[in-house]
Amino acid sequence: MRSAMWGYFNKLDRFRDKAKCKLCNVLLNCSSVSNLKRHMKRKHSHALYYRVNKKSNSTIYFDVATKNPKIVLDDHDYLIYRKEINKTVWKCCYYFRTREKRCKSTLVTTGRIVTVSSDTHNHPAVPKKDKYKNMLSQKVNEATGTLLLLVTKSFPGLIYFNSGMKNPKIILDEHEFLIYRKGPNQTQWLCNNYFNKKHDNDRCKVRSDLLDVGMKNPKIILDDHEFLIYRREVNQTTWMCNHYFNKREVRCKVKLITSGRVVQVFGTHTHNPKHKRKKYKNMLSQNVTIVRH
Repeated sequence: MRSAMWGYFNKLDRFRDKAKCKLCNVLLNCSSVSNLKRHMKRKHSHALYYRVNKKSNSTIYFDVATKNPKIVLDDHDYLIYRKEINKTVWKCCYYFRTREKRCKSTLVTTGRIVTVSSDTHNHPAVPKKDKYKNMLSQKVNEATGTLLLLVTKSFPGLIYFNSGMKNPKIILDEHEFLIYRKGPNQTQWLCNNYFNKKHDNDRCKVRSDLLDVGMKNPKIILDDHEFLIYRREVNQTTWMCNHYFNKREVRCKVKLITSGRVVQVFGTHTHNPKHKRKKYKNMLSQNVTIVRH
């Protein structure tokens, strides 16, 4: 049986013992699969992939942006049945209906692996293609049974994605990833700590603040002051107090510089904050590190 590790490599016809990595295009000696595994462990230890325990040509969909997250496979919906420390068990949605007609088809997600432990349904599938419109879809590799997932779009829940900004990011296992390199067939993401500088400063602290990035003009609210984007750069974004964009005579020049989850604050406000807690109802709250200068 061919190793699933070959899902990451292309065998070269002109070199009998050479294979090219799909992630970094490096040529490797493929006479032993252990060489390929060693390369993946050293260079691509965070490679994202989903594996099905049998050969399949199915499309799998992910949607956990709702109150009840779900996975759709072969037109069957799966809902969360049990969460554990290292894995999540999903049951077919028909399992949660009447006890007499429970469907016991089960998926188990462990980190970045989705395993179909039982795929026998006692009911027909209900194809509704429109409901997949806002969901991420990926094909399972029919030859190896392995899905190589290079994320360039929203992966809500398991991976939270913010596409409303010029500098998109992925949140996986509470770690943020920013775009490092874009290619024609893949996108490479690096942990935001790769771009950040460490702040060994007593003024650094972790707190929860509000962000609204779903709008055309995203904003951040800190200490009841609103900040709008002033300038975007490769590794950071500069935000100015919304009073900066008023008349020049009464401009407030307090600014924020965000890089990953580090927020640097410069200056003092020339006006009082406005307390409107209701407007925060639909905004995202995140834990960030605040550095005040």
